Amino acid sequence: MIRCFRKSIVVVAAIAAVAFILEIYVMFIKDFILVWTRPLAALMIAVIGLLAARIAGNLTASATNTGLLGILFHDMDPDRFIEAYGSVAGRTRKGSFDSFSSYAYLADGYSASGKPERALEIIDKAYSEAKDKDKLLPYYRTNRIRYLLASGLYVQADDELARLLDDISGRDSALKANIGKATLPMKEFLDTYLRGNPDYSSLVDEMNYSKVLTSKLEAASLVRVLRERNGESTKDADRIIALYPKYRGGIDQSKR
Repeated sequence: MIRCFRKSIVVVAAIAAVAFILEIYVMFIKDFILVWTRPLAALMIAVIGLLAARIAGNLTASATNTGLLGILFHDMDPDRFIEAYGSVAGRTRKGSFDSFSSYAYLADGYSASGKPERALEIIDKAYSEAKDKDKLLPYYRTNRIRYLLASGLYVQADDELARLLDDISGRDSALKANIGKATLPMKEFLDTYLRGNPDYSSLVDEMNYSKVLTSKLEAASLVRVLRERNGESTKDADRIIALYPKYRGGIDQSKR
């Protein structure tokens, strides 16, 4: 991710410049170093400089990336996030894990800004370009379900969930547990909306207790759909949604 951010590029360039200056100093200026040892000293400086530049660059890129993600997941300002993060994914190496995850974050931003159809386009393109499709498939399908729900495409989301559960049936038990936990609120919503299941307590718990604000608000939006459909009060969901006025993902789905 180093090349994705100006700060990390500057850090790498600065360390490389210092290492180069030290090499010149050792090779041609420092008299007390024996002539025959100067190339070895210069090589050591080059190797150490390269490692230091890479480590510092990665740390700077990671910190910068985390700061930008905070605009979406902490400040809950998706429009500002899209503006700040829009060019980051395009600078990643095409097909890499960093590329897929960056595009997934960008898709989250569009979904939170009330444009889940655009989020679907982005995540589909990112997955089509990914090299390790098998490893990324469960996360790709999970994101698609979220965006389909935000789009009000509940039957399609239900079909996608069925494919996801089939995909992970023979996989690692820890992965199955994590995906099952992440998709349980979605499954409860779909079972309630499409099949009349009366219990969607996990969805309500997600709305009330999730520490991930985007997940909390997605759940609140879905709870609102069910409450309104059943002729029940939507005050609990409306109260949470009102706390984050810049978030628009799924809020109007009950009106579709």
